[in-house]
Amino acid sequence: MILLAYRHGLRASEVCGVQLNHIDLDAGNIHCIRGKGSICNWQSLARDEVKAIKAYMRKRPKTDSPNLFISRNGGPMSRSQFYRVFRSLCEKAEIPEDKRHPYILKHTVASMMAQAGMPLCDVGVQVKNGTRSFPLELRASF
Repeated sequence: MILLAYRHGLRASEVCGVQLNHIDLDAGNIHCIRGKGSICNWQSLARDEVKAIKAYMRKRPKTDSPNLFISRNGGPMSRSQFYRVFRSLCEKAEIPEDKRHPYILKHTVASMMAQAGMPLCDVGVQVKNGTRSFPLELRASF
């Protein structure tokens, strides 16, 4: 979950909403359905993402839920459950408390793209923020 949220700039609710039919492992694609008026599209999955999803699917309990990520009771994982898991992992990794929220993943991937030299307008398109202000906000963080 965290890998997909990070690589594709997904919000917690967006990664929790990924359904089985949003993933095409043979083609190596994910359909990113975004909220808050952002742009939805198909994006490529890296090999390690495909491998991670396949490993998860082998252990995923059998359920009728269309969601990729499910809770212990077989229903879709909620945004608050994802948040708790994320905070717990951040705490174990000794990440500063002010950075222990899932939205930091979207900002981190955008920052890393910009630091790697990707034009800021392309960074905004890649994380599909859907607003022109995102690159300007990112610029202010450097």
